[in-house]
Amino acid sequence: MAKILTRDSFDKLEYSSKMEKIGDFQSANNSVVMFVYKNSDLHSAAHYLAESTKTFNNNKISNILVQESCYEDFIGILKAKLGAFPEELVKNKKFVDSFKKVSAALAVLNAKTIYSEETTNSTRPTIACDISLEHFDEKNSLLIPTLTAFRTIKDALNIAKPLISFTNFCNVWCNGISEAYEIVLNSPFQKFYLNCLNVSLNPIILRKEESCVIVEQNHFYQKIQKDGKDKFVVFPFGTTFAN
Repeated sequence: MAKILTRDSFDKLEYSSKMEKIGDFQSANNSVVMFVYKNSDLHSAAHYLAESTKTFNNNKISNILVQESCYEDFIGILKAKLGAFPEELVKNKKFVDSFKKVSAALAVLNAKTIYSEETTNSTRPTIACDISLEHFDEKNSLLIPTLTAFRTIKDALNIAKPLISFTNFCNVWCNGISEAYEIVLNSPFQKFYLNCLNVSLNPIILRKEESCVIVEQNHFYQKIQKDGKDKFVVFPFGTTFAN
């Protein structure tokens, strides 16, 4: 049975804030919440997630929600892609010390973790499974992202609600347009990458219209308003959705 990590004990394990430089690296200004649906491109989703664990650039994935029916398949694909940290990170004492403190917090919680078994260094890209954000906040999930299963879109939206406190960015991997836009319209996030990531949103953010659609740089962009707030969507031009 997992131990409860109290706020007092957790504070002792906390590392420096996410905006502080780690050597020549600076942690992400824009953390991203990722949704992965069954029948989506699991390999591409796992690729972007694995690459995100090895960098501290913008659009770093901090939290992943995976549909229960493809949960085990996705984990299997992801483990094969996680690999090792770049040498410059492993040699960076500040990064390693911070990573070990977060790992210690996970050990207190008896948390299940995923990593490449081919990498022997204990400081390696790692994903924490089913960790409550009450005890494992966004600063820690920037070093070790959290992965949670969901059954329905309603479940996923409920899990994602607290995440809006530290990010407006959402990455959705799906096969159905209705799945994608149920998240776009009903989640609190503002910027949405559908079946893609690391794409500039400037072409649509800079538009002055209240709502519009454009195609630019091989991507489809949309600006919509919901409850008086702008939402921005991008996905690869030519993407085929099931519905």
